[in-house]
Amino acid sequence: MMAQALNWAAENLGKGVGDLVPDVDYHDAILSYDWRTHSSTGISRGYMDRYGRLYVMKVGEKTA
Repeated sequence: MMAQALNWAAENLGKGVGDLVPDVDYHDAILSYDWRTHSSTGISRGYMDRYGRLYVMKVGEKTA
């Protein structure tokens, strides 16, 4: 899923996937997700916390 998101981000920025720079071209976060209440409980503390995962990516602006 993250590979697909990075590919989409690179395409929208007019760059190759290998040319993307984290925290410059995009910001990402993995949040814990409680499927019972449909809400995020914040930044994931590990995979054994019995919550689902919500992957969020914010893509920067395309530069000329």
